Amino acid sequence: MDTAGPGLHPRRLAARVSLALLVCAAAGGLGCQAPCAVPRPAGQLAAEQARLARALHGLGPPVSPTEAERAARSIVRTVEEARMASRLQGGAIPRNLAVNLGLRDWGLCWHWTELLGRSLKSENLRTLQVHWGCAHAGSTLREHNAVVITARGQMFATGLVVDPWRQGGLLTWIRVGDDRYPWRHEPWSEARWQAAGSDVRP
Repeated sequence: MDTAGPGLHPRRLAARVSLALLVCAAAGGLGCQAPCAVPRPAGQLAAEQARLARALHGLGPPVSPTEAERAARSIVRTVEEARMASRLQGGAIPRNLAVNLGLRDWGLCWHWTELLGRSLKSENLRTLQVHWGCAHAGSTLREHNAVVITARGQMFATGLVVDPWRQGGLLTWIRVGDDRYPWRHEPWSEARWQAAGSDVRP
């Protein structure tokens, strides 16, 4: 936070302080000694994992039910661990504000996409294929990234968007064609999942 000194008018300082306080309030206290996120009950996580496994298996006959369960388990575990580690509370937009203002250093959509993609790649999936999806590419305010999973060898448009960002660390999954976002495959971004020496966890 700036302090009142040469070149910084008291009114300007007051405006900056007010902005910071508004952001903290909107973000549920993010960056302002926010309490840790509350762990979700094990039964709730297990039910979510089962629903996601069914959705992944439903991508097509080539998908192994065992592999769908393994991928769902990896996704749910990774998202919950990241939500707790980053003390995520509140919605996606307040979190973005907190990160962009330097109050937090993790929680943007591409952070989640990089984290989930790496986790799934480590599972060495054979009947499922993981893709980097991007909507509104290049737009400062509208660009959105998420993992898209298809049955092995199937078209990107048939895939399932897996997105923890839009509900602030709670999972959303939806077919590409049913989502409001105009998803496009961005294969060049998938190199981030293989890059060495990058710590993508919160």
